Amino acid sequence: MVWSAPPHPSIARAVDVEPAHAAVSPRLAHRVGTDDPAVVWSLWTRAEVAAKLLDLPVLSWLDWPGLVLPEPLVEQLSLTSLVLADAATGGIQVTCGAIVVSHPWREAQ
Repeated sequence: MVWSAPPHPSIARAVDVEPAHAAVSPRLAHRVGTDDPAVVWSLWTRAEVAAKLLDLPVLSWLDWPGLVLPEPLVEQLSLTSLVLADAATGGIQVTCGAIVVSHPWREAQ
C-alpha cells in the first residue's frame, strides 16, 4: 500500500497495514484472546498506529489487555480502520491515525 498524506505542521499521521486473513500465531492469539484474524489484525493495527503517534515502544503496548487501547490514549487520537479488498492477498487491514502535536490553544495552556 502506498500512503501519502499532505504535510501539516501541527498534525502527526501514521498508518499500519497487515494482511487481513493472515494466520495468527498461538502466542498472539493468547495475548488477544482469539485467533480470529478479523479481530486480531484490527486490534493490532490500531495499537501499532497509536504507538507510532505517541512514540511508544512495542513492548509497552503489547501489555495492553487484549491489545485494546486504553481510553486516555483513545481520547488523544483520531483513528480509522477498514479492510480493503484485494484479489491477490484476500484483503488488507488498514488503520490510519492522526494526533494534534501543536496548536496555538495547546501552547497557551
